[in-house]
This record gives sequence, structure tokens and C-alpha cells, in this order.
Amino acid sequence: MSYYRNLSCAIFILAFLIVGELGLHSLRALLKGEAQVVANQASAETNDNQGVAEQESFPFNSRSILEGQYKNLDLKLWVSSASHAADHHGPDHQFANLLCSYLQPDSCYALNASSPGILLEDNIEFLETNGSDWRPEYILLYQAYLDIHHSSRQSGSGADQATPEAPAANESTVAERVKKYFHVDEWVKRSILRNYSRNYLGSSFLLATPLLSELGGSEKVQYRNRLVSFIESARRVGAKPILITFVSAHGNSGASIPWTHQTWLMRYFEDFSPKTINRSILEYNEIIRNVALQHDAEVIDLDAHWPANDRKGQFDDFVHFSKSGHQQVAKIIADELKEIVQ
Repeated sequence: MSYYRNLSCAIFILAFLIVGELGLHSLRALLKGEAQVVANQASAETNDNQGVAEQESFPFNSRSILEGQYKNLDLKLWVSSASHAADHHGPDHQFANLLCSYLQPDSCYALNASSPGILLEDNIEFLETNGSDWRPEYILLYQAYLDIHHSSRQSGSGADQATPEAPAANESTVAERVKKYFHVDEWVKRSILRNYSRNYLGSSFLLATPLLSELGGSEKVQYRNRLVSFIESARRVGAKPILITFVSAHGNSGASIPWTHQTWLMRYFEDFSPKTINRSILEYNEIIRNVALQHDAEVIDLDAHWPANDRKGQFDDFVHFSKSGHQQVAKIIADELKEIVQ
């Protein structure tokens, strides 16, 4: 009797998890507009071959332009960043691709050399690989947050990167074989229930625990050295480097970071407090200013030109711009560029 009762409980729990997973999947699709993506998937697939060919020949996150056309323009820009200039809003709404609309729309073009998840060293590698072919006049760099994130992994405990202990060679239970055959571990890792629990419940728990208050000094030295390498790489392709200070949704007002943004940060910074990350952005901005001054490079102090009390509604989260935020950033950078290119 107890066997059937336990079996019934197991079936009920499984059904509950499946229904919950499907419900959360539908909610996420609704909130993120994934239904629109699915609806347009069929038409997108018809252009797959064309898209692949275009991606191979034009490695930028902007509208395609022929190399010869680009070189004949009066103002040739190049923007290096990460997802801050290559996000889900699409090329028509990213600040890198909006710059020329505030400058010389008919004789200006910005190559958006940005990709989600890349670091400053990746920006340098991409520039050295493609810069000499396109020969931009001005190369703008907006990159700090992901290098801070990378530094936090080096400075923190690194527990999340630890490799779990392997089972003994002769250990092969029925349960293990079933899990392996049906890819149970992979399904669990991808489940929305698990990710929601980890991202929100886990983040709330981390915020209640002691967190580190300082990034390692060696990581800051590495970031400084990479900035110098970027400046040198830009000059090697005949361009003038322009460093841009980084902005967050809250500027230097670390005490007023809302709970939703704090939990968002803890999904990526498990050992450092949100105030530490906010303060680190300010410290990295100071490094940007000092390197630009010491190496005779231009700097656009976006953080200083954009007051924190004027950023409400301009961000999707702690560091990624909304559509209106992209427009505001493009306008500020373009106004500063007008002074530099004169």
C-alpha cells in the first residue's frame, strides 16, 4: 500500500513541476516577447543562408556597408563594447549605431564592433584582426563592467567554478544510468524553475551573507594595461582612440540601488556586494581618465556628463540601456565627438 502511495506522491510532484515549468515558460515568453520571435521564426529561416553569408563577410553588429563605401566617408567611426552596445533592442536602437544620426548622417558611419559577453582583451583582438582592413578614423571604447565581473571571479572564492568530485570508476547504479540516458542533469540545469530559484531566491540569500568589499589590486593593473594596449592597437591602424567612462543606472548613489537591481547583480557577482560593484565602476572610470591623460588619448566622460538623477527609465537593468537610454547615450557621445573631430 505504501508503495502505491509513494508512487502517487511522486507522480503528483512530477506533474506539479511540469505544469510549473510550462507556466513559467509561458510567462517568460510573454514578458520577453518570445512569442513574437517564434511567430517570425519561419520567415527568418528563409533568410538563413543570406544571413550567414552576410555575417561572414561583415563581422559587425550594424547595418552592412561595403568596405569601399566606408572608406570614402568623411567621418569613419568604430565602437568597441560588449552587450551594452549589442543588446536585444537590435541594431537600429543601439547607441553605437545611432551616433551618426546626431553627427553627419549622410557622410558618417559607425562600425559597431561589439558583441555580448566579450572582454577588453577580446575588443583588442578583434581590432587587430579587422582594423587595418577598414581603417576607421576614430575608435571609441566603452568597456568596464564585464572586466570588473571577470576580476570578481579572480578575486572571489571561485566556488562556482570548482569541479565536482568524480564518482568512483566502478560506481554505476541504475539511477545513474537512467539519469545519463534521459539527460536528466541537463534538463534540470536548463529548467526555468531551477534558474528562477537560483537567480532570485539564491540572490536574496547571498545579499544576507557577508560579502567582499574590495576587488583585487592586480586586476585593476591588468585592466589598466589592457587600456594601454587598446590605445596602441588603435594607433597602429591609423585611428585616434577615444575612451568612454562607464555608467550604471545609479551613478555613485550606491546606497539607493533598488532590491531588483541588487538581486540582478548577485546573479553574476556572488562574492561582492552591490555597493562594491558600484564603487568599482567609479574606480575603473578613474583608471580610464588617468590612462587617457597619460597616453594622450581623448576621453568622453559619459559618467560625468550624465547626472545620476537623470537616468531614471534609461536602463533595463543595472548596466544595460533601454531604448531611450541608447538615444541619450548616443546624443551625449555625439555632442562630445563634435568637439573632438573639429
